[in-house]
Amino acid sequence: MKRELAAAALLLLLIAGAVWHVHTADALNQTVERSLHRVELAARRGDFDAALTALENGRQVWDSHGTYTQIFFRHPDLDAIQDAFHGLEDGGSAPCQRAPRF
Repeated sequence: MKRELAAAALLLLLIAGAVWHVHTADALNQTVERSLHRVELAARRGDFDAALTALENGRQVWDSHGTYTQIFFRHPDLDAIQDAFHGLEDGGSAPCQRAPRF
């Protein structure tokens, strides 16, 4: 009986971890996506200072989750996101891929 309870507790822990991961990844994605949307809107208005500020905010949010993303995200996806940020920071002069959605 103790083994079954331990297995059930472990299963519940794994399910809770998976739910936490999905929530955290979705929240991070939405936050960075909103920031990049603000970059696009500001750039279309010609307000490049606001676009740069929004880009820096998105980059700070992304960088603040560095340990989490390095552990849980695929490295090719991380590379694509880094390339996208670098492309935007360089003013679009560097080629960048579309960042994947999680």
